[in-house]
Amino acid sequence: RIISVRQLVPLFFVFYIISLLVLVLLRASFVYPYLFFLGIYCILSFSVSLFVAAIRDKDLRSFFWLPVVFLVIHLSYGTGYLNGLMKFLYRQSGKVSG
Repeated sequence: RIISVRQLVPLFFVFYIISLLVLVLLRASFVYPYLFFLGIYCILSFSVSLFVAAIRDKDLRSFFWLPVVFLVIHLSYGTGYLNGLMKFLYRQSGKVSG
C-alpha cells in the first residue's frame, strides 16, 4: 500500500510537538520555534474554521468549536499512526531476530 503525504502530515505534527517539547525542556531557547509553530497552526486552524463556518455552514457558531475538533482529529490521527508504526516495527524486528 502506498502512503500519501496527506497521511504523514498528522504523524509529523505529533512528532514535531513531542520533539520540540522535549527540546524546550532541555534548552529554554527552543521555546521560540515551538511557539512560532503553534502560532502558525492556530492561525491556520482559525482561518479554516472561519471559512467553513461562514462559507460552507453559513453558521458562525461552529467557528468556536471547529479549532478544537481539528486539534483532536490531528492529534488522534497522528498518535494512532505513530502507535501503528511502532507496533509494525516491533513485529518486524521480532521476525528478523526470532
